[in-house]
Amino acid sequence: MISGLSTYLPTPSTSIMPSLSPAVFSSGSTSVSSSLSGLGIIPYLEVGKLVDRGYWVKRTGSRVTTHFTEASDHDYVVFDPDCKLEKELMVEGWELGGSGDNGELTGRIFSSLKKGKTNFIVVVNEDQWKKWVIATNLIKALDPETKEGRVKIFNTVFGDTPDSRAVEF
Repeated sequence: MISGLSTYLPTPSTSIMPSLSPAVFSSGSTSVSSSLSGLGIIPYLEVGKLVDRGYWVKRTGSRVTTHFTEASDHDYVVFDPDCKLEKELMVEGWELGGSGDNGELTGRIFSSLKKGKTNFIVVVNEDQWKKWVIATNLIKALDPETKEGRVKIFNTVFGDTPDSRAVEF
């Protein structure tokens, strides 16, 4: 096994990629063949690189539910208070796009970068980070079957529905 790779692979007793901070998740250095991308390992290695650089990362999107397919992207929200990551990732070959605002996720301050089947949703505001974590925890707990259900939960947490305006975070 590649040195440090077991850090990224889930075991039956652990959830895949909980909320991560540098203090609780460190990968060391790893070198990987591109053939590993077919095994679904590359997203974990990319996340490990970010954590090694001091970023906080949390898995989000359909893969935190039980209703995803192998075609589903790997989505992660990343907290970047210094506003440096977007440029760094673009130099590394990441493209703007991916799981973006597309009119469904209004009121959010983020950029989305995509490489293969991995999306990094980069937020620079601590309140936005906290809301992403709350919304992700809710979709994990409630396990909505559709993207529409996940979007409704995010819209509620972010205050994008009339009902959510009754509660302040």
